[in-house]
Amino acid sequence: MFLLRLLCISAAVFILAYGFYLLSWLPVLFLNGLFLWLCWIAVSTLFALIHYLSWSSTYSMIEFTKPTNLIIVLGAGLYREKVTQMLAWRLDRAVALYFAQEQPVYIIVSGGKGEGEHVSEAEAMKAYLIEEHIPENHILMEDESHSTYENLANTKQILHDRLAFRPENMTIVTSQFHILRALRFAQILKIKASGIGSRTPYAFFDTALIRDFLALMYCYKLLLTIYFGLLFIASMLEANPFLLKLFGQ
Repeated sequence: MFLLRLLCISAAVFILAYGFYLLSWLPVLFLNGLFLWLCWIAVSTLFALIHYLSWSSTYSMIEFTKPTNLIIVLGAGLYREKVTQMLAWRLDRAVALYFAQEQPVYIIVSGGKGEGEHVSEAEAMKAYLIEEHIPENHILMEDESHSTYENLANTKQILHDRLAFRPENMTIVTSQFHILRALRFAQILKIKASGIGSRTPYAFFDTALIRDFLALMYCYKLLLTIYFGLLFIASMLEANPFLLKLFGQ
């Protein structure tokens, strides 16, 4: 069902692009260029979405072997003060990475209280890790954040205030659909980190993918504005060749 929903979304974008392409043949000055521009936007979106899905899937399959000295686990919502299945999978990946290290490392769990929650995500995550035999003194909590950017910004402050050493090999662990955006925010905040993605329940995987894809694209809004602007000019010139002669004069 997940693959079928994903295929339907891709097919819808393709049909939209093809529809705009057909409309670009209308003999209406400038309107034809506008439809051609919309066609190329849809094609670009489909191209970027396919690559986003490929990279997200790759991060979930990575067998991480490089040593790390700090693991950052990003939070998600809770269910009755307990971690959800999706959050448990993130923590399981962190636990596996922790025990794969030759030396003990710190794990930072990050996430504040959501609406109607009585404990923070960080508290619930810490409790889960302790049940998985992670020593409590190796777990640090960041329990004030309410977004991915705040997760990492507050974590950076904790690294500065509470650790006597500066971690050089950090690893961010989150769901596969979320890892690219998390790494982008880390890049913006000048946090050098690698990433590992965990599995996501298929019931809402497609919704999460599309939401995070759009959020990731928003992180590159300046670049996209320039790209769409150049695409608009090229589409207008392609659909209305007389403009080239006009500008040539």
